[in-house]
Amino acid sequence: MEYSEESVTSLDTRVVKEGNKLVFDLYNKETDRNTLLSYESFHPRGLVNSLPKSQLLRVDRIVTDINTKELRMKEMQQKFLNRGYPKDLISKQTLSVKESKPIKKKGKPDDRLVLVTQFNPNSQEISRIVKRHWHILKECNKDMEVFNNPPLMAYKRVKNLRDQLTSTDVGSKKKERQVFLNKKNLGCFPCLGCPGPGRYQLPPTVGFVGHDYTKFSSPAYSIHGSHSDHQKDCSPGPRYYVDPSLTRFGRSAGPAYSMLARGKPEDKKIVTPAPGIYSPEKCLIPTHPRAPSFSIGSRTRYRTLDQVPAPNKYTLPSLIGPRVPGKSSNPACSLAGRTQHGGHAEDLAQTPGPAHYQSPETSSYLRRGPAFSMLGRHPAKAMNGEVIVPGPGSYCPEKVANHRNRAPAYSMGIRHSEYVTPLIINVSD
Repeated sequence: MEYSEESVTSLDTRVVKEGNKLVFDLYNKETDRNTLLSYESFHPRGLVNSLPKSQLLRVDRIVTDINTKELRMKEMQQKFLNRGYPKDLISKQTLSVKESKPIKKKGKPDDRLVLVTQFNPNSQEISRIVKRHWHILKECNKDMEVFNNPPLMAYKRVKNLRDQLTSTDVGSKKKERQVFLNKKNLGCFPCLGCPGPGRYQLPPTVGFVGHDYTKFSSPAYSIHGSHSDHQKDCSPGPRYYVDPSLTRFGRSAGPAYSMLARGKPEDKKIVTPAPGIYSPEKCLIPTHPRAPSFSIGSRTRYRTLDQVPAPNKYTLPSLIGPRVPGKSSNPACSLAGRTQHGGHAEDLAQTPGPAHYQSPETSSYLRRGPAFSMLGRHPAKAMNGEVIVPGPGSYCPEKVANHRNRAPAYSMGIRHSEYVTPLIINVSD
């Protein structure tokens, strides 16, 4: 704070005495820099765009001289331009500040009662209940002006985690004084106003449960006791011998030969195959190409205990209908039977339908077509009553020429008929 006989400086305001009045102006130290928030900051856009208006309002309300106010306005605009703010935004906020109305002074203080409660989600409901039944107190205390108007509702903040852990004002608590009903006795007595050593408890920094959240916690590992099943284990322990020729790729060793005598069969006869038993021509040469060969053997016995389901056990979701997972389905309609009563197909007039009439035959009113009878074949019978059926050799299909093209055929004779009229030349009188 700087002061003299003509001016006083406090924070960002300078008060200058000019004659019989006080003039207010902005004050900036010579070492001050342009520390306004950059327009490219990652703060919310609404906060960044509202900063020019708030600073220009501060200039408008502090500076009293009109000429000085215009000068301070231009200086503030230049500061925002240097911090990357758009010129259109600054001009718009300046116009809004000049058109803003002055702050009206508050009226008389409200003398109503203040009902202070602790804030909770049902505070609005408490306010409605008090205002709804306030007329009961007003009628019971007509002589007291305090109950003429409903009270003002005020809410206290609920204690948060910080308030429960620390106290901002340690010395403001009043200590309770020792109260003795009789004459004060000499000796040591418990202090009723201060907590004992057992009241202070810091969170532990060891373990995981209830760890101090202001300290880093290392990984926690649980050390479990031996299981009861391991105590009954009868394995011999790590005393197995692993053949050094066995590797993770298989056996890696040279050919091994046994130096033992040839064994004899049970009948003590040496069964040696003769030279004709061997078939070297059937032995396939590995370097020569050959056709693929397949062995057809019986199913192994281990497949009967295989718990893997067969391919026909798996079912895929249906792709027809309204319940296809992962795809949008069209509206599905159900086809139900017709109801006998109350449905749209109920025949209330009890009239016969078109299918109840028998249509007449078309041959009764149209030209009748040819009709053929499908009768059974009559078998030929011999004199003795046996059925004469021709055998397969009786037929000569090669002589049938009705369906083939053929040359014209002529008969070598005169056709005679008893119905032919004879030729009469000379007619007698």
